[in-house]
Amino acid sequence: MKIPAYLELVDAAEDSLAGSFRRAAEVHPEEPDIVGVCTSLAGQCEEHRGALGPLLRRYGAVDPGDVPDGPPGPRSDTHRTGSVGLLCDLQDLWMLASFVHLSWTVVEQAANGLRDHGLATVVRTCDRETEVQLQWLTARIKQTAPHALIAGR
Repeated sequence: MKIPAYLELVDAAEDSLAGSFRRAAEVHPEEPDIVGVCTSLAGQCEEHRGALGPLLRRYGAVDPGDVPDGPPGPRSDTHRTGSVGLLCDLQDLWMLASFVHLSWTVVEQAANGLRDHGLATVVRTCDRETEVQLQWLTARIKQTAPHALIAGR
């Protein structure tokens, strides 16, 4: 059974997303909504990891040969500032959150195939919250783009 490898992948992706949300909050302190919302969303990702803990233990150890490539990382280790930097950081967050969402979808299909209602419930709850994260990121990208690309502020 390969589910343990995908559960590990989702856990790593949620960890990466939490760290990326926290980094965005630190790098863009001039944007109060970024600080507040990103900090909150990072906490949500950590709650998802907490919900994964019992599932990781239940499904057992991962065969190292089964581990898929990890989540995409940030494009840059530099601190991007200003409105264009914020736009790029939001796009990176959107891509990582999309990876998390799709990974939850994959695990949900396996849960359905196994008729594991406990796993399916955790997946649906966490994935719904990830979808809301994506909606917020999309809205914030749309809000930021004109200022960043036209006004150049």
